[in-house]
Amino acid sequence: MTREPTDDEIKAVAALRRVAKRWPRSLTLLSMAGSLCVVYTDEASLDREGDRSPDMVMWYVDGIPNDGGDW
Repeated sequence: MTREPTDDEIKAVAALRRVAKRWPRSLTLLSMAGSLCVVYTDEASLDREGDRSPDMVMWYVDGIPNDGGDW
């Protein structure tokens, strides 16, 4: 079922697109337990095994519902 987006939803998506245009490629967003996590894109965000770790998160952004699962 499809519905028409509200004006607030349209504005929120437009704001997110504006942020995406200036988002530094040195930062990556991850979704973890309902929070958006900001990590460095390069090796600085990897642990000793080469994986991303919660210890490597620089900032948490709460308040935007998100899900990290694939379809």
